[in-house]
Amino acid sequence: MNYSGKIKILLDTTYLLPIVGIDVEDIEETITLLKSLRKESRLEIYYSQFSILEILGKISKLRYDLES
Repeated sequence: MNYSGKIKILLDTTYLLPIVGIDVEDIEETITLLKSLRKESRLEIYYSQFSILEILGKISKLRYDLES
């Protein structure tokens, strides 16, 4: 088995929403940490296709700004 030493994390929809311009309260500190680990190449990020569907559902219920 090959161990890369990287942290592997499956992101929940909550942490993917800011990527598409939807603000989420109280996750700034976590996002900052994830960005730092990713920049240092210490983190592999994964997401589920179901999270993408959930995001699309959330966007469809909001007045979404297409420029975001």
